Amino acid sequence: MALVEGVAVEDQAADRIRRDTLFWNLAVLCEAAAQFSDALQLELAEVAWRQPARLRNRIVHGYWSIEPDVVHATAKEQLPAMRYLDHSATTSHRQSRPGSTPTATSTNPSTMRCVFSP
Repeated sequence: MALVEGVAVEDQAADRIRRDTLFWNLAVLCEAAAQFSDALQLELAEVAWRQPARLRNRIVHGYWSIEPDVVHATAKEQLPAMRYLDHSATTSHRQSRPGSTPTATSTNPSTMRCVFSP
């Protein structure tokens, strides 16, 4: 989010280092979101879980067709909504291997901190 704060889309697109950093960070975050278990995704059904995977695939496989305004808007408008996910609350929901079904844990919003913060 800090990469787009106070930065116009045009400036973001023109600054290769800032742009590539944003793309890389979003790809990593989107991949991490895809690793959460089905149990957590059901528990947090209000999260559009398919969108991060789609964005990650676009960045990684279709980088020549990325629209800077879409990526900029995603970082500015959609990432803040994901801030309540807590690493400690969601760790047991990550799948350690394909087909595994971890036990669900509580995701009490009062004890959560931002998983997407540095």
